[in-house]
Amino acid sequence: MKSRITISRAIFAFGILTIAGLIAVILASNYALSQLKVGGPLYEKIKLGNDLVADILPPPEYVIEAYLEVTLALQDPSSLAARRDRLAQLKKDYDERRDYWSKSDLDPALKTKLVEKSHAEVQRFWNLTEQSFLPALARSDTAAVAKSYADITAAYTAHRAVIDEIVKQTNDDNSAAEAEATSRVKWFTAILWSISALVFLVIGAGIVGFAKGVIQPIVGMTDVMQRLAGGELEREIPSRGRGDEVGAMAGAVQIFKENALRVRAMEAAEAVSAKQAEQDRKATMQRVADGFEKAIGRIIRTVNIRVFRYRSGSREPDQDGGNDAGVVGDGRGGIGRVVVECAVGGRRVGGNGLFRRGNQPASSTIPRKSRRPPWSRPSEPMSGYPSCLSRRTASAKSSR
Repeated sequence: MKSRITISRAIFAFGILTIAGLIAVILASNYALSQLKVGGPLYEKIKLGNDLVADILPPPEYVIEAYLEVTLALQDPSSLAARRDRLAQLKKDYDERRDYWSKSDLDPALKTKLVEKSHAEVQRFWNLTEQSFLPALARSDTAAVAKSYADITAAYTAHRAVIDEIVKQTNDDNSAAEAEATSRVKWFTAILWSISALVFLVIGAGIVGFAKGVIQPIVGMTDVMQRLAGGELEREIPSRGRGDEVGAMAGAVQIFKENALRVRAMEAAEAVSAKQAEQDRKATMQRVADGFEKAIGRIIRTVNIRVFRYRSGSREPDQDGGNDAGVVGDGRGGIGRVVVECAVGGRRVGGNGLFRRGNQPASSTIPRKSRRPPWSRPSEPMSGYPSCLSRRTASAKSSR
């Protein structure tokens, strides 16, 4: 026979697995949050890479590289063609990034400084470079080149001042954003742990409540039902006052108990009735036997008296006016002979009406002094008399 896991153990195992799964989810969430949060390992790695690129390559929105190309062209006019091509590429990169930042969700104050205030100085820088500096350098007009370069330097200086403001404000905003992100991470972590603790409490309370409210009453009723099956009907049925399924189950068990009590009471009543009937039957049989024994005793006494008179030769009538032959017959047969023989325990009556035992001679040969009246002798048992009388009477009737 296969063994099945009990309900209580199944519920306990389910609760353990649920709690273990919840712990795993919480730990995985906390680990992921710690890795991906601002200031976490991945964030720091990405930030470090961006800082490295920013330190190596000049940004397109900051025209420092373009100013460097102008300066190099001023120092080496023979490289003018190469410098012109590089400046054209840098201007293209600047225009692309400006268009990007113009469409971004950057802070309005920073966007205004970048795409308007800084762009005005950069636009002046590009106009002076393309319209004054490069043509003058190509003509080898030293005075025009010097004047154009001075104007380009002024434009670059103004652009650099705006860029410094943007960088400072951006750094401040980034620091504030990082601080806020860290605070939110801590707050969300606290919320996560609080919710987890609440879920733990709910699951634990549910398991304990289910164990006490369902499993324990069922176990108690199982024990009571086993005891009821064993005949212990005195135990109280638990949880009968509940209004749920457990209470309905307890009510059904109570009905079984009441039926068992009713059956036991009926069996006890039947046993008492049977015992009383047996006692009454025995008492009735005893009264019948006593009456029968008294009647037979009177008959035997009368028979013995008459037999004694017959043996002694007395033919006097008895008190009722009859004689011996009128009561017991002539001693040679008939009902009188049967009664006498059965009364004296099977001793045969001789042909002359006297008793014989085996080869004992007739009583006429016995001296009169040795004869004792039958009523003076101890009474012999009468237990076999009724059956003897019935048997001998039936035999006597069939022989006639």
